[in-house]
Amino acid sequence: MSNNILLISENESVNEIFKKKLVLLRESDKISTCKVRNIKDFSKSGYNIIILYANKNQEQTLKYITQIKNFSSNSVQIILLLDKYDSDLLYKAYDAGIYDFISLENDNLEITFKVMNCMNYVALHEINDRNNAYLSAIGILDYKTGLYKTSYIKEIFENIKNNLKFKNGVFSIITLDSSIKTKVSINRLALCIKKLLRSEDIATSDKNGYFYLIFPDTDIIDAQKIINKIQNSIGDKLKIRAGLSKIGVQSYNEIEKFCKDCIIDATKSDTLCSTIIDSSDQWIDLGDNKKSYKLFKVLYENKLKYIVEPLFFKAKKECSKNKKSSVNYYSNTVESLFNIHTENVQSELIIRFDGYSTLKIKITHSGLETPENTDMTMTLKKFTTRELSKLLKKLQEEHKQSLSQETTC
Repeated sequence: MSNNILLISENESVNEIFKKKLVLLRESDKISTCKVRNIKDFSKSGYNIIILYANKNQEQTLKYITQIKNFSSNSVQIILLLDKYDSDLLYKAYDAGIYDFISLENDNLEITFKVMNCMNYVALHEINDRNNAYLSAIGILDYKTGLYKTSYIKEIFENIKNNLKFKNGVFSIITLDSSIKTKVSINRLALCIKKLLRSEDIATSDKNGYFYLIFPDTDIIDAQKIINKIQNSIGDKLKIRAGLSKIGVQSYNEIEKFCKDCIIDATKSDTLCSTIIDSSDQWIDLGDNKKSYKLFKVLYENKLKYIVEPLFFKAKKECSKNKKSSVNYYSNTVESLFNIHTENVQSELIIRFDGYSTLKIKITHSGLETPENTDMTMTLKKFTTRELSKLLKKLQEEHKQSLSQETTC
């Protein structure tokens, strides 16, 4: 393309100095100059690199950057031209969306390299735009959000799961709290996700407002930071619920179910993110213990099926005899909870799996004159029908004690 570089400057001497320093390596590359007049006109004139000479007025320069970004296509990139290095302006300019900066103090080779790198970036960006247009046409990309459709996430996962950087990554499902989920808020969340995700991250969306995210070469802590940024970007009035899991050795179905269970946990506890994985993430790097990990997982699932669910059901039946109290319970791959509550007192037994071999157990009470809370750990091997029966009995007795004369179970 001819005339593909546009230099915007009010200073003719700067224009001449810059033209002499920039070496164009292709015959088709041309550089044009203009003064700042009508940004709408020159931003739609086919230029793919715009070099903007920094105005002495910092606010005015940042305003020009924003206007160029608003009126240009996504592939157009801005290089800021400075008389000398200005760190304060550069920090703000990068936030506003520039690709890079050049100083008139740079030598010819450095200026040329930066412009050529930008040309290569623009070329790749245009290729990606064409590929995305094709994916949209055949229905793989959601035309509203510009993200992959979630119906393809399993296929995507199967293609990347053996890549080491994805094995060392994090899988997450995020959505808005169901009480505030609308078409408008879902679209707003989609825009925030697109803005904050890195180029190597993978994101999908579905019509129900669930977004599946894959962060390569990322640990749980850094993934939580990304989710926090998305929450901050979308604002306090909209609450995000997120479930996260290290990818490691797990199958897609295991990870998806786990993340959905984490969302339930995040909603119940009114928190942004939930995951059972310790912040060190050591358990996922199992090596020779991969077989042991799977055995512990199967053991935990059997404990849920043959111990937790039957005893919770039995305990609810017993507690329901007292019409003054209400009982709720659930169990999943993240945690199990048994709740007894009346108008004045709430008591809960929470059993949380650490992802490997240990259960973290809490009995908590809230209300007037409630007993001390209990906090303990127990190995999966020691977690038996007898031990859970003791915990449920302790929960019921302490709840009854906190009600004084009232009978709960």
